[in-house]
This record gives sequence, C-alpha cells and structure tokens, in this order.
Amino acid sequence: MKKYITVILAISLSFFYIQKLTTAKEDLMLSTPGWYKMLPEGFKPIEEDKIKSLENLRIKYRASHENCFLSIMSTPWAVERAQYASLNQAKRIYPQFNDRGLWRRVLLARLQTWINTALAGGETHEYSKLSPEELLQRIEKLGMNIDLILKYFNSFLDLVTFTICIEEEMGNFIDPSGILDEVNSILGRGRPTEEENQWYISIMNKLRDDA
Repeated sequence: MKKYITVILAISLSFFYIQKLTTAKEDLMLSTPGWYKMLPEGFKPIEEDKIKSLENLRIKYRASHENCFLSIMSTPWAVERAQYASLNQAKRIYPQFNDRGLWRRVLLARLQTWINTALAGGETHEYSKLSPEELLQRIEKLGMNIDLILKYFNSFLDLVTFTICIEEEMGNFIDPSGILDEVNSILGRGRPTEEENQWYISIMNKLRDDA
C-alpha cells in the first residue's frame, strides 16, 4: 500500500512541477514585447537587458510594436545579424564549401537584396548618395569582381563591415530624429566609423584600379 501511495505522490509532484513550468513559460511569452516576437529567428536571442531598454524606448516615444520592429530591422545591427544568418544557411546548403566559398554565397545573396531594393520602387533611399542607376551599376561591378573583393577580407567580420558601409552609402541608416541612434546604442552596433568608411573606400578604389 505504501508503495502505491509513494507512486501517487511522485506523480502528483511531477504534475505540480509541470504545471508550474508551463505557467512560467506562458508568463514569459505574455511578458515578451510584441516587436520581439516579430523578429526572424536568426535575429534572436537578444539579451534581456537590451530587450527591456528597447521596450522602454518604445514606450518613451509611444511607438507601436510594428514601428519598433521596423526601426530595429533598419539598423546596422540587423544587417550584421542578417549576414550571420545567411552564413549559417549557406553552411547547411553547401557543407562542402570552405570559408571563402561560403562568404562568396553570402555576398552574392546580399547583392541580390540590393538589386531587389533598387528595382522595387525605381528609387533609392532619400538620403542615398546613389541614384537607382548608379546603385545598379555599383552592384553589377561588385558582382563581376566578387572574387577580387573577397581577397581583401581577412575574416567574415570584414564582409559584415563592407556590407554595412554600402548600406550607409545607400542612406539606409540616416535618421534626423536621432531615435535610431538610441536604438543603435542599445544594440551595441552603430553606423560605420570613420576608420571603417576609409577602409571601405580604399577597397572600392583598389577595385577600380585592379578591375
């Protein structure tokens, strides 16, 4: 009889803990901001303190969750996360490729994204230094010389920096309101530094001279 009582107690305790864990998980889901749930899986996780700071910023400016999501996806941090997500996808699809072979696939994918951007509405960002025609010419030149470009990269982080510098040139990170600067500060990845921009310009100059 004691054996059965012990089993029943064990089952009851297990059920209690399962219920408690389920409730905790549900509470966590309910407390997660809507904008965070909208992020693609490749952009998660974000540190809890950063989530709280971003949510406080959203509340401060009375922004909707959708606008907060769009702001985050317009940051250099998001561009960086996208490149790493693209790299992980390339590793799954092309397990036989070496590092530079994978980098090539990632950069080609980004070139396609830029082409789609240039062709989508027939115009570039209002703060872009490039017209749609100039952007397409730039992309075509990069595509034709992609192997030469890769020679200037010592790590995948160089590819990320190169990509962010082009996005900067396209005007995608400029925000006169300064709100995106606050978002960048929280996420820990701002617009290109002067040193990064000079590095990017030097590569473009070498590309022009060597191509």
